[in-house]
Amino acid sequence: IYFGNQCSKTNLLNFLNDFNCSGDIVIFFYGGHGGRSVDDTSKFPRMCLGSNSESQFVKLSYLDDMLKQKNPQLQIIIADCCNSYYDGSVPQSRTMPMGNETRPMVYSPQKIKALFLNKTGSIVSTGATKGEYGWINDLNGGFFTYSFLESFNFSLNRDGEIPSWNTILTDTRDQTFEISQKAYLARRITKAQTPVFDITLQGEDTKKKETLNRIKFGNGYYLGQTVNDKKQGIGAYYFDNGSRFEGEYYNDDINGSGIFFWND
Repeated sequence: IYFGNQCSKTNLLNFLNDFNCSGDIVIFFYGGHGGRSVDDTSKFPRMCLGSNSESQFVKLSYLDDMLKQKNPQLQIIIADCCNSYYDGSVPQSRTMPMGNETRPMVYSPQKIKALFLNKTGSIVSTGATKGEYGWINDLNGGFFTYSFLESFNFSLNRDGEIPSWNTILTDTRDQTFEISQKAYLARRITKAQTPVFDITLQGEDTKKKETLNRIKFGNGYYLGQTVNDKKQGIGAYYFDNGSRFEGEYYNDDINGSGIFFWND
């Protein structure tokens, strides 16, 4: 664990150079500032690692490649940081508040095996899409980390569900957006965030399950099921004025049951 001034490029690379993890399960977590240059091609950001100097940043894609060379059985990278463009405005360093601790959980050994022991490959995930900030508050810490822990606990404790990384990270993405969108509508933040992730695994069907699509319209956002890019199924429409509708849609229109929440 590197914290504060110890969280640096030098310490990270020195550790990785000496790190031997052949056949092991490796979990890497970063919580702090991040960003990207306009010249970056990866969808994943750079970790600032407590520095304001670009030369001291480390690309998440580089970390992924470096760990793969160590031949772990399974590697999981989780980075809760911004993915915004810093060119011309390098972010100032700030520690990620951890928020309230999650309640202790007891997991089924069979479900743990399903997620970890029976999987081979890599997972890379970060809390924001290119150009977006990764938001935090003192209650929950990082929105992305909080949503990940909630989704992980829910999946492993839901009766009859075989947990999968695709389900956990898809749910994490949707919950992170919903939390940040509500904060945006309350004018606590300047823009919502949508996590991105790559899953390359043997032993798990990584085809995308039916996901919630986010669509921007003139006076708000829609988050929900779609067919041929039209609102269809269950979804929520968030108006810029703070109101929202949650319910059923068909062929791009409200159709069926639902609830309208006024902004007051």
